[in-house]
Amino acid sequence: MKNNGKIINKILICVLFLSFSLMFIFTNDIKAASKTTYDDTETASWTPEVEEITKFNGLEHIYATGKSTYNKESENQQINVFKMKTDGVTSKLVSWAIADGNCNYKLAQLSKIAEDYEKNHPGWIVMAGINADQYKTQFGANGGAEGLIVGNPYYPVIMEGEVRFPFASINGVSCQYIGFKNDGSKDGIIDASPTKCFAVYILDENENEITHFELAGINVSAGSGQTTVWTSLASKTASGLFDSKEIPTTSNSIYYVEKADLAYAHNSREYGMYDVIYGKGTISSIVNTAVVNKGQFAIETSNEEVKKALAIGVKIKVQAKFESEEMNNVETAAGYHVVHRNNGIDMTIPGYSTNQLNTQYDARRYNRSIFGQTADGTYVLVTADKSNAQVEGTKYAGLRFWETNAVLKHYGVTEAYQQDGGGSVTAIVRNGEGKFDVVNTPSDSKAGTQRSVFNGLFFVIRDPGFSINKSTITRNSVEINTKDNSVLENLKNVKVEINNQTYNMTSNSLVIDGLKEDTEYVATIKYDVEENGITSTGTYQLKLKTKAFIMPESGLEVSKVNKESITVIKRNTEYSSWIQNVVVHVGDSTYNMGNASELEITELLSETKYNVYFSYDVVEPSTGNVYKGETEKTSITTLSIELPKIIKFEVIEKTETSIKIAYEYEDEDDAVELAQIIYNGSKYTLTRKRGNLLIENFDASVSNKINMKLFYYSSESALFTDEISGEIEVEVKQNEIETKPGKKGCLKNAPEYLITTLSAFSLALLVIRKKH
Repeated sequence: MKNNGKIINKILICVLFLSFSLMFIFTNDIKAASKTTYDDTETASWTPEVEEITKFNGLEHIYATGKSTYNKESENQQINVFKMKTDGVTSKLVSWAIADGNCNYKLAQLSKIAEDYEKNHPGWIVMAGINADQYKTQFGANGGAEGLIVGNPYYPVIMEGEVRFPFASINGVSCQYIGFKNDGSKDGIIDASPTKCFAVYILDENENEITHFELAGINVSAGSGQTTVWTSLASKTASGLFDSKEIPTTSNSIYYVEKADLAYAHNSREYGMYDVIYGKGTISSIVNTAVVNKGQFAIETSNEEVKKALAIGVKIKVQAKFESEEMNNVETAAGYHVVHRNNGIDMTIPGYSTNQLNTQYDARRYNRSIFGQTADGTYVLVTADKSNAQVEGTKYAGLRFWETNAVLKHYGVTEAYQQDGGGSVTAIVRNGEGKFDVVNTPSDSKAGTQRSVFNGLFFVIRDPGFSINKSTITRNSVEINTKDNSVLENLKNVKVEINNQTYNMTSNSLVIDGLKEDTEYVATIKYDVEENGITSTGTYQLKLKTKAFIMPESGLEVSKVNKESITVIKRNTEYSSWIQNVVVHVGDSTYNMGNASELEITELLSETKYNVYFSYDVVEPSTGNVYKGETEKTSITTLSIELPKIIKFEVIEKTETSIKIAYEYEDEDDAVELAQIIYNGSKYTLTRKRGNLLIENFDASVSNKINMKLFYYSSESALFTDEISGEIEVEVKQNEIETKPGKKGCLKNAPEYLITTLSAFSLALLVIRKKH
């Protein structure tokens, strides 16, 4: 017995396993930039300090931070540049806004406008975009003399080849807008053209123009041989209302569109006192008089040629016609309020004087949104940020006019036009999940959220209908699928390039193997597409990453801690054969376990704390690949005693009513406080380390279990006793009384029951004794 009345301490042995997590990280090409570019006046400059360049699906995105200067005044800037050379067949620069019913638009965040474009243009996806035209929503005096009666952009807007807002005055004075050819040519920009007139266009079932007729006016009666259009206009007295327009009784034919697809109409002194319309719909009736309400329009004509082209069920559209045929044929046109660069030369601010440096819109530091092109016809979209004091962590000053020119010049922009700046400036990029990430820092709120805007300019590409089957990606293979069976019918010569190999895709699924595990790849799909009798070659890219090898459980653990030794084992698991070349790290020493299932490490110091961990190789049988593994460190403390051992515990005699047990245990440090043999609820205390025990009242007709337990102190300061157990199982076989001895002593029980008793679960079984 030990003295001092101390309670025994319990030793905890923990075996922890290292888990690995996979992260899909696509890194950009990050370059430290050093080139400084000056504007033409050499009073302003731009020096990018870091540039991140990403190229994907024909889009080049440059994210840059650096310093701009004006008259030696230096400020921090954040710039986003999008570049794409479009061909009009597989890629385009487009403008888009969200319709609100059939006669108005609604403001929305840029990312929502991009989503709406995709919804209305199946087969096309947005790659990137920026906010576009300024938009005015005020009614009455606050919007100008009688104001804008309905919300309208400041400048002309052409979307999908439709002149939705033709603010080029009929008197021949051009407004500030340009058109995009989208043909990849060096001169991809079309100069503004005055409006010639309005016209009614006859459409086929695919909404292609068959022919058109020029109109003599809007909301006026048609004279002899003339054709006019009638539309309701927004109220001059209340926002959101429309005034009906009654068509006087006439002998002319009136072709009535009662439920228009679109009917945008307005009148405004800000752009000249005249009525404006864009309308599209199907003729529903032919009358001699009508009242045109909100969302309706009608064609009045006395022209016999026009009458022959119009009939119930014919689809028509009414829109402005420009003097320039090039402008009449563009798909997209966008407005601007100032030109920054023309033919590679910096422009000046109209009417600017030096005392306006910090007040004039273009001269002062401000957020900027710009579109343009480079010398080879590549279209460019640019944003620059100015921080809001509410947005923490941002210190961007915004660009003055001349600094803007230096930035544009640095990125090769030869034609540049500024759009709506300030808090509406937003730049978005499509991410790997098909959503849109805001990549600039909008300054409207503390959260840096997007301001709702009228429309956006977007780089869009044709979505040919291919996708990566993420559910079937393995460590060495990937499957490319078509979205439906019509994909390969519409495309020809489809080839997939990946890992420097080219594969012909002739079915709806293509499995590519031989790839490296845990590796990023870009699959480039090339195809031919025919449109309007012209065959073009398209390219579409898909990003993917093969799966990483998942390390199996090692099965390595410390199974027994003793006075001057520990025993480590490799448990038998499904992957045991994969775990090879094991090295045990104990403190500063290493021990080679190799491929053995057990190793005893001796000559340690008693009552000493050691950090233990395992390093090993994982050899995968199917590939022969070798992976390095390592467990986390765990702390063990050697004991102050040599563990007791049960070295004998067996049946030596038995009858139908009694059984004799021979026992022996080793306890060189006299740590055992209590030794017992337990049978059928009865406990027999052992007073010697070896001897025999006769158990009477033994029932040999049933199977029996007999246990031997040693309770001992593992250290001087122990709070609880520990135990080592052994067991004999006595069974009945073929009407004979037979015994089945359990494994003796520490061969079975010392390691197994030590681990059990070191767990929280076995604490409930411990015998707590105070030392006397």
